Amino acid sequence: MVGPIGPSGTGSARAVYWPHRINLSTNDTFINSWRDAIQGSLQSFYRGGLQRTSFQGVSRDLHTIGAYPNLRFVERMAMDGQIKIIPPTIGQSHEQAVFNMFLQGHSLTRHDAAGEATRLGLGTKYVLTPQQLVDSLLADSAMAAQVERLRSEGIITPDNGTNLYPISMGERHMLQTALKFRNMGLETGEDILGNQYNLVIMNEATSDEIVQGFADHSYFGFDPEKCLFMTQSPYHGFNIADGSVYYDYKSPKHLYNHGAMVMQLMMDGQVFTFLNSERWHMSRADFRLILKQMMHMIAYNIEDYGYLIDEGFDNNAIASALDARRAGYSMVMELVGQKSPPQSGGFWGRDSLANADIVIESDSAGISKALYPDEFQAFISGISLLNKNFNQYLNPLDVMDAVLAYGFPIHLKAQDGALYPQPPQGDINFLVPTAFCRRTIIPPITGIKEKADIPPGLTAFAAQDRMPGFAELAQEYGFIR
Repeated sequence: MVGPIGPSGTGSARAVYWPHRINLSTNDTFINSWRDAIQGSLQSFYRGGLQRTSFQGVSRDLHTIGAYPNLRFVERMAMDGQIKIIPPTIGQSHEQAVFNMFLQGHSLTRHDAAGEATRLGLGTKYVLTPQQLVDSLLADSAMAAQVERLRSEGIITPDNGTNLYPISMGERHMLQTALKFRNMGLETGEDILGNQYNLVIMNEATSDEIVQGFADHSYFGFDPEKCLFMTQSPYHGFNIADGSVYYDYKSPKHLYNHGAMVMQLMMDGQVFTFLNSERWHMSRADFRLILKQMMHMIAYNIEDYGYLIDEGFDNNAIASALDARRAGYSMVMELVGQKSPPQSGGFWGRDSLANADIVIESDSAGISKALYPDEFQAFISGISLLNKNFNQYLNPLDVMDAVLAYGFPIHLKAQDGALYPQPPQGDINFLVPTAFCRRTIIPPITGIKEKADIPPGLTAFAAQDRMPGFAELAQEYGFIR
């Protein structure tokens, strides 16, 4: 079955970039179907030569194995009028539609905090404090100029401390979300905050700490029973011998990226909450009932410091998404500009052969970052529009069912002597009708992904500390005195 990429039926990128269905019934079926998908992908690529191929050979060929088939037909510069514009202001009817959705509790806010932060090298970002980020800068002589700038702004103190509130990156993100909903309720006298569902995705290393932090700080004012959690599971990698792919129990465990996290949400007993202070793991049917209530799900990475500067989510983007929902779209991806130095990630393009607008991961560009670093750098420098990692899912149960039905295209990473699936959740744009949008003035992407991102991130923390109502909320929930 091949479905359209958009409501108009134009294009069929799913036919070009065919996904592999993963059986989510149990952990065993999950692993076995990944093995079968990798086996099929390698057999298709090597044809009769797979028997003679080793892990090292596959590692060298990954940039070609996972390349988007129509890459030479993809134009990366948008034409005027090609991408939907998020208006700088919206009318009363749009404001009311957003308000009613939140008031009725028909939106699920997802906070993604499971990543291993390999580029930053400091551990789970959710629990990183401003002082830890400052210490990382101080230990790197290449950041000396940025350190001096932060000293001049009073962010770093003479004794190498910081004047920022001692609130971690993830806690700042959650406080900003709570502040936004609280302010929305204060304007109308309605309990918006208490009606919201939140879903926090964590990793095994810090899940207990994060969950305990919610309990210690009154769940940031949200209803505890509507605060949902999931711990993303790490898995061993895969290897190859005599032409057969096998699950390598001797390899270290790693996360299979955020696409696998989306899959895990639809496995039985993965999502949990607290009922009368007791942890309760939901069945897949229970979680589906919650998703069925939702007309909208929004997914944030907690590393996005632009979220703090912008005072949380903005109603304009959400109103545009609701318009897209009425037009028949199931997903909205916001596009932002490239930063300096450039960042890899999902980039927008127009596939003229498939007649489809798409977002493709830079690891599908057919250029090996390891083998051809200069060419890869030149490629990502030429990316004009990146996915903001601020995705909105409309009728989220339908979106999750599409993931169940189709799975994801194959992305593999060679690490620690094994192959690890790395499906990005952005590849959902190949599965469901997806609208792409941007601001009138396109801002650069913001997020603390590597060392160079820490200084602007700390500056954003300082702006958040000065934001009206933030300190009061942080004090109310016991983060500061």
